[in-house]
Amino acid sequence: MAPAIHSPEKIAAIVDWYSAAPKWDRFWSNEVGPGDSERRPVRVLSPDTGDWVNYRIQVFKSEWPQRTWWIYSPAPAT
Repeated sequence: MAPAIHSPEKIAAIVDWYSAAPKWDRFWSNEVGPGDSERRPVRVLSPDTGDWVNYRIQVFKSEWPQRTWWIYSPAPAT
């Protein structure tokens, strides 16, 4: 959980706080696989035609050099 950003004490405090939730153990102990989340297209109204256009959102995260921001980019859905 973001060890490059948060101290071990901060991570421990977050885990301690949320571990009281009934579903915490299942959430914390399992990896999210590629098929576990629904990746629906984003629908955007075209200003040129007035038609709905489907896009997928691509996320770019800079690993080196590390950045605190991500870039979200729409890509046409096929």
